[in-house]
Amino acid sequence: NPDKKWYVHWREKDGSVYGNNLVSMVNFLAIGYGICDDPGRKEAILNNMEELMQKEKLFIWPSCFFPYEDSVGLINVNYPYPNYENGDLFLAWAELGTRCYAEKHPVTALKYIRNVINQYEMDGLAHQRYTRVKQTGAGDDILSNNIMAVVGLYRNIYGIRPQYNRLYFEPHVTT
Repeated sequence: NPDKKWYVHWREKDGSVYGNNLVSMVNFLAIGYGICDDPGRKEAILNNMEELMQKEKLFIWPSCFFPYEDSVGLINVNYPYPNYENGDLFLAWAELGTRCYAEKHPVTALKYIRNVINQYEMDGLAHQRYTRVKQTGAGDDILSNNIMAVVGLYRNIYGIRPQYNRLYFEPHVTT
């Protein structure tokens, strides 16, 4: 979306766009894997996301910041907003989120890693996801990927990046 400077979730063959609601994973994938090669757009996305995170005081990034269009996805699961894939908090994207912030905003990346560690101390991260409104655990899916914040710490803050033939370091250590 050129007006909002963020990436949308998908475009249908007829040109219609869905997921123009600042989907975290879509924008983190674009930045984290270099699809977004415009430094201005990258900063606009990250600054917008951080501003919205502060506004809601969320401990980790939500699946999306604004609701999906009506009738997108499973109605009985994703509605009313925010619910499940339509706004809940998933720790699976923590590594990619910290990757996006680490280069220029390592303090922000580390803040979310600390938030997840604090949540672990409260509930053991024994949940598939966290509700958006109360930020309490929900679901018991074994594929919750709650370890991804710690992966983000080692990969993106400490910069430990094993390669097949060497150990590469690219730290973004804060004070």
